[in-house]
Amino acid sequence: MTVNLLVTDHWVGRLNDLQYNDSANWDTIEAAIRRLDGRQYTEASIEKIEEESDANEGEVCLSVGGGPQRFLVIFRAQDGSEFLSAQGEPAAGTIELVIGGQSADFPTNVTVDLESALELARHFADQSEPIVPSGWEKHS
Repeated sequence: MTVNLLVTDHWVGRLNDLQYNDSANWDTIEAAIRRLDGRQYTEASIEKIEEESDANEGEVCLSVGGGPQRFLVIFRAQDGSEFLSAQGEPAAGTIELVIGGQSADFPTNVTVDLESALELARHFADQSEPIVPSGWEKHS
């Protein structure tokens, strides 16, 4: 598997100008994640698809949303199940993040800082066979 697509949002008022990049490299992915500001730029998704699979079968995705200080990282496995990056003890509180243009409160223990988000994205982009990262919480 290789990175097949980088999808990023760009909100101008209520309109979302989605950007699709089918030739993304690490520099492009890193720049997209660093640009997340929780206002105009709220989500970057890295998608990988097995070449010999039907439509969405075999697709795995890592999405990074929020910004600029805290981020939610979601891994979507081939079977469609989703996992959140879990950091340490259960949440002591919540944090409001804007992801995909929508505001929501998330437990603090499933959010990460910028460097952690970049590390998780780099690991995902470099893997030839993405698997569910250890220590992640299944999202219902």
